[in-house]
Amino acid sequence: MNQNAPSVSYPAGRSRFYPLVLFVLWLCCMAVAVTWFLKSARFVWAQGAMAGLVILLGAFFWREGHRQVNASLLWSGQEWVWTAEREEPVCQVTVCVDFQNVMLLMLDSRSARRRWVWVLGTASPRLWLPLRRALTAHGRPLAAPGPQGS
Repeated sequence: MNQNAPSVSYPAGRSRFYPLVLFVLWLCCMAVAVTWFLKSARFVWAQGAMAGLVILLGAFFWREGHRQVNASLLWSGQEWVWTAEREEPVCQVTVCVDFQNVMLLMLDSRSARRRWVWVLGTASPRLWLPLRRALTAHGRPLAAPGPQGS
């Protein structure tokens, strides 16, 4: 494993991928609700609750998808730093999902809550491989579950 990964600052705040994931998830919820409504012989109170829940979920997803901040994830050679409104040292970066050109990272920090960040290779193609090298050398892969009997 390369322990001398280069310093890199990668744009990691606003993502087009995250709102798209939320929208697809909301469409799936909407499809389930519409299918239930069409298959039912009559309207019951649970369907009204489901419609309200789908509307609330859509509003939450819209808000969540649009409240992303412009930020960067910086590997200084010594530590990870999240820069948004202010610089914030990050104790640990965990790669949770890796689709080669899109990664979901979990940022653990002593001073703030845990952050979940989608990073895309298209945000800065020139810096994508240095970021991947730094994550490989100084990030932490998500641990696989151990055997049940141990």
